[in-house]
Amino acid sequence: MNTHPLPRGCAFARRLLGLGLAFCLGLAATATASDQVSLNFVSQGTVTSGGATKDTANNHILTNPINNANDVIFFNNVNFGTTGFDTLEIDLRLAYGSGGQRIDARVGDVNGPLIATLYADATGTASSIAYLKQTATIETSPTGSQRLYLIIHDTPGGGVAPIRLRELVLRNRGPLSTFLKRDGIYIRNHHGKGDIVRLYGVNLGGWAIHEPWMTPLQFRNTPTLKQDHVGAIEVLTNRFNNATVADNILNELYNHYITDEDFIKMERAGINCIRLPIYWADYMNANGTFKRLPNGRINFSRIESVVEKAKERGMYVVIDLHGVQGSQNGHLHSGDQIGETDIPDFWTNSTYQENTRNLWREIARRFRSEPAVAGYDLLNEPAKGRKAHPWDDQIRDYVRTLYATIREVDPDHLVFFNVWSEYNHVGNLLNGYGPEDNLALSYHWYHFPAYTAGDESHFWSNWINNSALSRTNYPFPVWIGEFSYKDHHNHSQWANRLKQMTRYGVSWTKWSYKVRYNPGSPEEPGRPPGWGMYEAATTAGRLDLERDDQATLMQKARSWGTSAKFTENTIVTGAMTGAIALYGKPARPAIGGPITGLTGAMPNNVHPASNGPTQGPSGWGNFKHNYYVTVRAVDFGSDHDRFFTEFTVDATVGTNEGGGYLDIHLGSANSPRIGTVRLLGSGQSSARLERRPTGVHDVVLKARRTDGSSNNIGLIKRVSFAEPPLVTIENRVHANHFSVSESGAIKLSGNENVTRDQEEFFILAAAGTNPIASPDVSVRMLSRKTMKWLRVGANSVLETGNTYDNSQTLEHQRTNATQFQMRSANDTTQGRYYRSIQVPSGTYLRVAQSNENVMTNHPGPTIGGYEKFHLNHRNP
Repeated sequence: MNTHPLPRGCAFARRLLGLGLAFCLGLAATATASDQVSLNFVSQGTVTSGGATKDTANNHILTNPINNANDVIFFNNVNFGTTGFDTLEIDLRLAYGSGGQRIDARVGDVNGPLIATLYADATGTASSIAYLKQTATIETSPTGSQRLYLIIHDTPGGGVAPIRLRELVLRNRGPLSTFLKRDGIYIRNHHGKGDIVRLYGVNLGGWAIHEPWMTPLQFRNTPTLKQDHVGAIEVLTNRFNNATVADNILNELYNHYITDEDFIKMERAGINCIRLPIYWADYMNANGTFKRLPNGRINFSRIESVVEKAKERGMYVVIDLHGVQGSQNGHLHSGDQIGETDIPDFWTNSTYQENTRNLWREIARRFRSEPAVAGYDLLNEPAKGRKAHPWDDQIRDYVRTLYATIREVDPDHLVFFNVWSEYNHVGNLLNGYGPEDNLALSYHWYHFPAYTAGDESHFWSNWINNSALSRTNYPFPVWIGEFSYKDHHNHSQWANRLKQMTRYGVSWTKWSYKVRYNPGSPEEPGRPPGWGMYEAATTAGRLDLERDDQATLMQKARSWGTSAKFTENTIVTGAMTGAIALYGKPARPAIGGPITGLTGAMPNNVHPASNGPTQGPSGWGNFKHNYYVTVRAVDFGSDHDRFFTEFTVDATVGTNEGGGYLDIHLGSANSPRIGTVRLLGSGQSSARLERRPTGVHDVVLKARRTDGSSNNIGLIKRVSFAEPPLVTIENRVHANHFSVSESGAIKLSGNENVTRDQEEFFILAAAGTNPIASPDVSVRMLSRKTMKWLRVGANSVLETGNTYDNSQTLEHQRTNATQFQMRSANDTTQGRYYRSIQVPSGTYLRVAQSNENVMTNHPGPTIGGYEKFHLNHRNP
């Protein structure tokens, strides 16, 4: 279903007017227009056909999902008002394993116009059932008084339990944020309060970490050479005596192995999720420093490119750390294979473990505001001795440490714990985590050693039972991050098993998108087809790492595009497409921000009296006065998951084009302007938004010239929305951070809680060009956790003040916020500069020695000793 509709009716109009009304509340169907209509199935519904029956005692209707006729229920004289509704919500109850019922909503009669489709997901575990609200977007809402029909279709593939329907609500909820969070055993958008999101997709396996059995790399079985990703880098570096040459060859393969055509193919298959395995050495040097771009930013361009291309095609991305420094499991697929009984270096090297923490911290910092990133898969199949047995305490404790590390900088994204295949591997991993922890369990289902012999039906029934037991014992979502089947030749077996997984409420990503295999070769024993959506059963054209010269390797690297060598495995893709169709179109992310490119289907709106801007390989050109383009469905979020207030344009301005403006509008070119960027010259120009948008909106960029010298304003290459700068306040000596307590006071967290209770503050105003670098600036700070402004209260205690009020302009918010001065203090012993915080009275805030004391005033012109602060910039 479409999870980010354009809002309609009075609710949206009031939001645009800044009245802060989320919904216009109404009662049950009456003679007057309302923004919410509630309908009870028992007291107001009428059953016309099928096996549905009313259970008055329990106040619900029972439908029969395995009868031969659809169940039909209708409500008379439902008042849709003058503007209609955007949401249909049903309170239902459904046993585990019986999901998949399709509920069509029609108006007029049983064959009338289809206005919405809801796909009921199982609301229970293996041992209990609960009522749960499930929602559907109304694509085209009727108005006035209408008869509303619900048609409940038979369960695809059979079922064992009826669906119970208690209440139906029609309402205007407005646009949904596509940011994902856990809600019990489900994943939902809109911070865990919106529609259920089921992730169906594929892994980009073998791309960033080369497994020779499935990729074009070829080794010659040299006994001293590791035949893995590390070995590929080593042999190329040694042969050409140049690490850069090795990088160039592998990058050439990266750039041609997965291209734009592959994202188009994945979109056509109907999937909504890509699991992206990454390798640590692509982003970090062996000494733990990061690989950076010329501008100093960490080079996450490969991940950024996948996220951007997936987002353009309506797909989420799960970032999967598939191989860490020293290997987390010693397997070939970690990039660094070891002996069968050896312990990987990662588990004995504290430096490797710290480097991995730092890598995850920076990945999370970079993508914390990206709604198209579904979440982070912390460690792929962590183990010692290459065995998938339950984790020991060290593995368990380290995974929990990684979760805490991510939460230092990203309080919102979903995090996956990859516990291999068995639910009982979880053990006490989840102890201490509660409903507020945004976690999911990731299992990998493979049929070893029975890929070559034996019946796998019993095997798959065991895995399905594992899923049920997981939901029963651990109230967290279940995601099958990797899987493959044995019976590659049996289309019906593939289709039925994948449908079974889907109907049981399990999200999944197939391993893998592309696979090159040759079952007859010694390095690929027993590898049948069925591992890939696209497959190449060939050894021709492989990159002979030990014999090919540099030019040949580069030429071969460019030849492994999907269309050139790979054939679609229609059994695999057909089964995937069929399973996804059970629940209809899966939820998809909005374009979101930051927007890092203009490669979508744009421009799609131009001024009616002109030809409008044109899109070329470098961006949008031929802008003239009043021309505009529209960026569809930008997700600005809500509450504290994103806080976009900065708008940046990267432009090339030619002769006589300086002085133009680009106005920013929401919804249409005629809506009120929320910001303006003045294009003074080539390069980046930015502006503060006059009001912080929330929710999902079309964004219109409209050209304006006022000086009359020229109609043109230049070429627009790139646009982005961004958060304001962030800082974390830290006591230098004690390494404690400030956190905002429930009462509003700023308290110190203890050392043991520093990673889970660290506070971040937005800087929304500063009397200086850079609030971190300037020696003396005035700032206003907003708590990220509580969305409250900081102020100095009674007894000079630093505490939180008024909650951020989105109905007021940003300028009004800044003007009325408390002002602080951040002053430098030179610490000669450390050779660094620190900042104290000075309140308007001229006194400085210090940290008392007791962790229970709040920040209090400290008189005097300087801050000394343990009373100094780190103000760590959080915008790398």
